[in-house]
Amino acid sequence: MEIIQPGYTAPVEEGENFATYDAISKTVEEHNQNAAPGEKYWGISIENSTYTVYDYGEVPMPPSEAEQMETMRTEKLKAASDACEAAITSGIDVLFGDGRQEHFSLEVPDQSNIDGVFNAVMLGATAYPYHADGKQCKLYSAADIVTLYTAKQSAITQQTTYNNALRQWIRRENSLEVLKGISYGVELPEDLKAEVADILQKAKEQVEAIAKKLETSQSR
Repeated sequence: MEIIQPGYTAPVEEGENFATYDAISKTVEEHNQNAAPGEKYWGISIENSTYTVYDYGEVPMPPSEAEQMETMRTEKLKAASDACEAAITSGIDVLFGDGRQEHFSLEVPDQSNIDGVFNAVMLGATAYPYHADGKQCKLYSAADIVTLYTAKQSAITQQTTYNNALRQWIRRENSLEVLKGISYGVELPEDLKAEVADILQKAKEQVEAIAKKLETSQSR
């Protein structure tokens, strides 16, 4: 049998026997699967009762490592943002002073609602209505509202601070293999880990100072 390659022709078979077409198709498919960058693809045309193998196009060159890095960097940054948002909006479990634990959603409207409830307490309210996730509205004491607000702020600060540090790492990383392994939740390099710890500690001190000031004003 003549070698099947571009320029090869054979008469179209009649009836139910397509052995020739099957052989041509298999050879063309194997070539296209194994063709190296720069080589042409093969195809089969059927015209005037004749199979014809032809070449077309060109197998593209694989992206350079630099191109792969930039593409992956973009994908990793988006994935980090999406994961951070999901981690925040999934909500928090809050443990109150009497030992009960309740879950609160932190979608953007929920965050605004909690801020509003906290502001009411800041203005002097000793209790205010709110609701845990999927539960009926009820009165929460000022102390419980402060606990809820503090937990909300801490959770958001923790996630956003980690996300910002992770994004710094993604942007500066020069190893393709290391970049492949970066995902939301992985341990940060030591310098970024130290930065995150410092920011979170300072944020914690600020929130605690607000809560203490509020507690003092309400006890008067």
